Amino acid sequence: MAGSVVARKQNNRCRTKVKTGCITCRIRKVKCDENKPFCQKCVNTSRTCDGYESPFKLFTIQPINSAHAGGIKSAVGLRPIQPTFIKIAP
Repeated sequence: MAGSVVARKQNNRCRTKVKTGCITCRIRKVKCDENKPFCQKCVNTSRTCDGYESPFKLFTIQPINSAHAGGIKSAVGLRPIQPTFIKIAP
């Protein structure tokens, strides 16, 4: 046994992580086939397919929690940056 080498068959298939699967499959952490309006994985398992999130996620502005701010009781949140144009004289 000491001189023998156990050969294992390597699985060269690479699974890609799906970021746009239905909400139900993402919660269950299973691969979604992304059929619309209902994915086949949910239909085959008699589950309610909760649909898909928008491909364009809008961020929400939430106030900073005082526990995360190191005890500072400020309610300052993040704001989107507005573009500023400076006019330069020729």
